[in-house]
Amino acid sequence: MDKEHHKLPRLYCDSRLGDNLQVELSEAQAHYIRNVMRMNESDNIRLFNGKDGEYLASLTTIKKRSASALCQKKIRDQAITHSGFTIWVPLIKKDRMDILIEKSVELGVYAIQPILTDHTVIRKTNEDRLKAQVIEAAEQCERLDIPEIRPLSDFSTLIDKVKTDCLFIAKERDVTSHTLSDVPNEAHIAFGPEGGWSEREIELFSENKLKTLTLGERVLRTETAVISTLACLENSGSAE
Repeated sequence: MDKEHHKLPRLYCDSRLGDNLQVELSEAQAHYIRNVMRMNESDNIRLFNGKDGEYLASLTTIKKRSASALCQKKIRDQAITHSGFTIWVPLIKKDRMDILIEKSVELGVYAIQPILTDHTVIRKTNEDRLKAQVIEAAEQCERLDIPEIRPLSDFSTLIDKVKTDCLFIAKERDVTSHTLSDVPNEAHIAFGPEGGWSEREIELFSENKLKTLTLGERVLRTETAVISTLACLENSGSAE
């Protein structure tokens, strides 16, 4: 990509992208380019959809509730997306969940699986809001793919649907745990809630012969545990 394109606004869209294809933007995107960025018709933006790469596009119409753009040329090819790390995360307070989602996307997470645990305080989530956060984070960090947000599921039920050899349970103060070097390139990593794993859940780990992953001696907040784990995996070269 040319350096000049880096400064252009970058938007995700559901539409197919290709040379000379017209793309309709959402009402929220129309508001953004019209009222926030103060853009005009014929100004350039960047578009990506997670499938067709990234395109340079020219704004053709800008109205109060709608806008459209014409794809001009591809400026980045779509990389082949390999499976990677799926994180299982309990629902936590809004501001902390926002940080968890944003940083996980920046650190290349493949999918995010919200879970309910015995000590989870918040029991409901807005899936559309989480998806919007993922898209916004991908727009900002230059990712071409969009991590999947999976439906909220009960932790105890979910472990029966995943191969136990690819599931790791993040747990502090456990000297018998596996280390980050033991985590393969494709793995599920489950993080506990603010109150920690319950005794019942710890028994489930043993009964299902689940692998635990050491988080060291310090007790970390959920979002800190997720971010530090993903960052270490990224820096160690385990993540692709």
